[in-house]
Amino acid sequence: MLRKLFITLVLASAVFLVTNFIGFPLIFSWVFVGYVFFGFLFFLLLDARPMGMPQHPLLSIVLFFLLASSALFLVGNFVPQYDPREEIAKVKRLQKNFAKKELLARQKELQAEMKAVGLQVAAAQPAAGGKATPAAAPQPPSEELIAEGKTVYNDFECYNCHKIGGKGGVKRRGPELDNVGNVLNAELIRKKILDPTTFMAEGFEREYKKGVMPDTYADQMAPDAVDALVAYLMSLKDSSVHTPRPLDPDTGEPLKVEKAAAPTGGGATPPPAATPAATPTIGTEHMPPGWWTDPEIIAKGKEIYEGVANPEVNCAACHGRDGKPVLTGAADFRDPNVINKLSDTEWFNKVANGVPNTVMTAWKDKLTTEQIWEVIAYENTFHTGGKPTEHKNP
Repeated sequence: MLRKLFITLVLASAVFLVTNFIGFPLIFSWVFVGYVFFGFLFFLLLDARPMGMPQHPLLSIVLFFLLASSALFLVGNFVPQYDPREEIAKVKRLQKNFAKKELLARQKELQAEMKAVGLQVAAAQPAAGGKATPAAAPQPPSEELIAEGKTVYNDFECYNCHKIGGKGGVKRRGPELDNVGNVLNAELIRKKILDPTTFMAEGFEREYKKGVMPDTYADQMAPDAVDALVAYLMSLKDSSVHTPRPLDPDTGEPLKVEKAAAPTGGGATPPPAATPAATPTIGTEHMPPGWWTDPEIIAKGKEIYEGVANPEVNCAACHGRDGKPVLTGAADFRDPNVINKLSDTEWFNKVANGVPNTVMTAWKDKLTTEQIWEVIAYENTFHTGGKPTEHKNP
């Protein structure tokens, strides 16, 4: 018996250490240790002497059942339990998310069909009439948006591969995210969610090559769910935890991550500039005639702005789906003072070439000249409450 007990203690210690090294939650490590001791009891029963029939066998069975049930009940109180109500709420949220994705896909199909038969597609109105209330300066994501993003994180079970606050996935699947808001910017986080091949995390090169991170979120997550998740991850800035740097998947060199600059005046990242002519080219000076108020042009601009036309370009990730910035330093397109200071040429150049020393990226390699003008036409509707208007140069 002593020999079996010694072997059991050695095995239990090894199991505990190995599971902790791999990264299993502490509760699971103790569960595995419990299995080892159950094996010890099983082998003791095999070697035990035969027992005589009890005088009251029925009573013995009942008492054993009561003792075993009580033990399981007590142990269960110390083990995390799933609340069916929480699971039902999670299912409903996911169903709503998938319904939004289907509606957006169907909307895009209908717009293409309407265009094919010569009908104009009216742009969705960001606000119900009247002028939007201008904000004095860009604001960080709201607590409600961050909380919604945390819910998205849990609903899509990102914790299976990543840890936050010491809780979550197995160590070698994905990096800890406690400091991701200091390591990455909103644009890189969004790109990584929608396309895991965007970059690889330092120290996780092998997992990157194996394709451990799912590449299905672009099809599964509705745009507002992605917005919320990005806001939540950007709020994680615990510098005491090591979140690895992003590496270029081709060269293995660290990526340069540009951070948002502090707000200045009406917004640190003012909107882009402009160009003219029916077939505009970079370097010309004005919006093509009639495009400021063309419903079809504005509808196309909305798809670009929200990342529907091209997931790699999503202005809403920083400037907000309704024009209210979700990233500090992003321009507030609802503020007439910001818009009126820009000529269409300046607006175009900011979109095409980016803004130095800010998070504003140059999009000339991702968007055609026509697409840049289309997204500008849509952005111009935010400061008028969704009403298309001709932009006047200052």
